[in-house]
Amino acid sequence: MQYGIVISQDSEIITLCENVGKEIGLKIIFRHDLANFILCLQENNFHVAVFDFNDLDNNNVEWVKVIKKMRPKIPLIVFTKESIKITGSKMYEEGLFYNCIKPVHKDLLRSVLSAAITSYSG
Repeated sequence: MQYGIVISQDSEIITLCENVGKEIGLKIIFRHDLANFILCLQENNFHVAVFDFNDLDNNNVEWVKVIKKMRPKIPLIVFTKESIKITGSKMYEEGLFYNCIKPVHKDLLRSVLSAAITSYSG
């Protein structure tokens, strides 16, 4: 069984991730606050991590850095409301796997999660 971790407070994102996870054989653990997400990510070996950012700003780049420093091989996917080229490119420089712009379509998420777990070299 492959495992993923998602941090989100958005019920639509949670439901979408749960449904797509079931379709592709990915057991997803959900966390609703940053402290629990980071602790769980640090203590467990996940195949993919998904971070739902409420706003796209420089703090997001810092969180991408932190996560990639803790788990450099884990594919990290972020959900954002919009794409900002400068911040987005900085996140990719830090090792971001994919930036999904909301609203996220089920087919896209299925493709991205499938590619992420296939690429995981844990």
